[in-house]
Amino acid sequence: MSEPVGGAAALAALLRLNTRLFHACLEGVTAEEAEWRPVDGANGLGFIALHVVDARYFMAGVLGRPLQDPFPEYADTASIAEVESLPALSELRAAWDEVSPAVVAGMAELPPERAASSSSGDFPVDDPSVLGAAAFLVQHESYHIGQLSLLRRQLGHPP
Repeated sequence: MSEPVGGAAALAALLRLNTRLFHACLEGVTAEEAEWRPVDGANGLGFIALHVVDARYFMAGVLGRPLQDPFPEYADTASIAEVESLPALSELRAAWDEVSPAVVAGMAELPPERAASSSSGDFPVDDPSVLGAAAFLVQHESYHIGQLSLLRRQLGHPP
């Protein structure tokens, strides 16, 4: 097996950081707080956490390490308005912890041949490769973790 490309190693480091940040964002948040929405039309912390978990399971597949998403019924939802109830934060943490080792290892060990191969997805980036798709997915994840952090602060929790 070939060594992973430098970009994949850097993305693996960001995934490890995001793993820590995801847990920090949920620390001490109650179920009631997870449902709070700052304005009508906005998603709450619980829904965004679910979306990020779902996206990480998707990323595992992109990286060649597919795992069964424990929340397939939410895979195509775009807004909290589309769901009646959300999984508990403890379930989301457990799912995150299940998928994270596969995603980090898949990125850290991504061989150059696979990284350069065409991605089966259509992502809004100039690079159509698996590495380009992975870079977009890490950016997407980071964006939403930033939202979780902001919502956490709005709820009165420390950084």
